[in-house]
Amino acid sequence: MMLYKLSVDLLFTYLWLLLLFCGSRPTFAFISPIMTAETIMKNPKSEGIVQKTTTTTGLHSVVPSLIVFDLDNTLWTPELYQLRKLQRNKQYPVANKDVKLFPVARDILLQQIVDNPTFANTKLAVASRTQNVEWANDLLEQFGIKDRFDYIEIFPGDKKRHFSNLKSQSGIDYKDMLFFDDSRDGRYGNCEPVSALGVLCVHCPNGIYEE
Repeated sequence: MMLYKLSVDLLFTYLWLLLLFCGSRPTFAFISPIMTAETIMKNPKSEGIVQKTTTTTGLHSVVPSLIVFDLDNTLWTPELYQLRKLQRNKQYPVANKDVKLFPVARDILLQQIVDNPTFANTKLAVASRTQNVEWANDLLEQFGIKDRFDYIEIFPGDKKRHFSNLKSQSGIDYKDMLFFDDSRDGRYGNCEPVSALGVLCVHCPNGIYEE
């Protein structure tokens, strides 16, 4: 499997890539490919990128119905478990001081999706296994992005449970979801069990960032 790089406009690069190389009959990857971090624009038709595809017509067949983001080291840094001093002092982390969004997270991945008519029918969700559930919810509020998400699944455990809940709540099939996650457990972390469900996953071990 070839490696691909996710850099500026991580989400938009991938979505528009589908349009660029598929032409008038776009092909959307429905079953379990994992995009990984090295360079996404090199050769989009390379073997290993799309394991199974369904050929359809029209823009709305390309754009996913639900885009799901992990939190720790995907949308923000550091990971909440690293804030041990705050935990010992029973203090909540402060947005933009103790925890910072990656620079493109709000402006590109959230603001532009919400404002772009292409994604008018696309829902956004959070799926996080953090142990610090209250902190995570509070930080979403502090950053002013909590209301951007239609569904929020934050609890420790199996990522598959998050996606089972998201499917039940949204009525959206796994094949119409796109997931961004940084986890380094195993080769591709959470992307492996989630992609087995049929979700298209993007592994971004350095978070959603800008070069």
